[in-house]
Amino acid sequence: MTLSRLAAESVMGGMDRDLELQLVAGLRAGDPDAFDALYEALHGRVYNFLARLSNSRDLAEDLSEEAWLRLVTHAERLQPDTRVAAWLFTVARHLYVSYCRSRLLEDAHLGDL
Repeated sequence: MTLSRLAAESVMGGMDRDLELQLVAGLRAGDPDAFDALYEALHGRVYNFLARLSNSRDLAEDLSEEAWLRLVTHAERLQPDTRVAAWLFTVARHLYVSYCRSRLLEDAHLGDL
């Protein structure tokens, strides 16, 4: 059974910790199969989280893509014992908060005009 299939099957009951550690090691080593497995297992949950926060499918898609891009960008710096789902949800929440702040600043500047 492939890593991707194992990860996808384990989403319902939470990802097996040994599998998660194996996938983190793969991410740190640049293994695209590890990324694919995590993406398949967690993409829907991250997207749904952002869709509920933002109340916008388009924004949720954009922020979700950015969260996954950050995982790829920072993969080699992950700690070997990183809990990937927690890491992704934290990044996703921070991206949403940053988006909200930037909108508030834009609105404030438009009000000054």
